[in-house]
Amino acid sequence: MIKGLSPDQVFKRHGGLRWQVLLILSNGPKRGIDIMDSIERAAWGFWRPSPGTVYPLLKSLEKEGLVNRTDSMYTLTGEGRNTIGLNPADKDDSSDLEHKLERTINELESYVDYLEDMKSSIGNFRERIEKTALRLKSLCNLIEKKEERK
Repeated sequence: MIKGLSPDQVFKRHGGLRWQVLLILSNGPKRGIDIMDSIERAAWGFWRPSPGTVYPLLKSLEKEGLVNRTDSMYTLTGEGRNTIGLNPADKDDSSDLEHKLERTINELESYVDYLEDMKSSIGNFRERIEKTALRLKSLCNLIEKKEERK
C-alpha cells in the first residue's frame, strides 16, 4: 500500500476504477447505480464506490467519447470498446465471428475438462451428457458434409 492512502484511493489513483467501469459496460448498458452494484459484488462487499466517484468518472468517460448516455443508461461506444481491446477497428465482422466461435469452443473444452474432473459425481447426468454429445457429433457431420460440397 502507498503510505497515507487507503486501498480505494490507490485503486482510483492508478485508473483501476476507470477500467473496471469500461469492462462492466462491455457487457451491456447500465445505470450508474448498476455499475456501483457490480463493483461492490466484484469486491465481495468490501468496497462500494460512492456516487461522487462514479458519476463524475462517467461524465469524464462521456466527454472522452468512450461512453454514451441515453436517459439514465450508459453504453460503451466503439472507441470505448477499442480502448479495452474489444472489436478493434482493423477487425471485420467475419474475424469477430471467428473470435466468438473460438472463445465458444475454448469454453466448451473447459466444460468437458471440468466434467472429466467430476466424473465420479455426475452419474445422474449421463443421459443429458450423451444427448449433448450426439448433438455435437451431428453438428460435426453437418460441417463435414458442407466441406465435402465445396
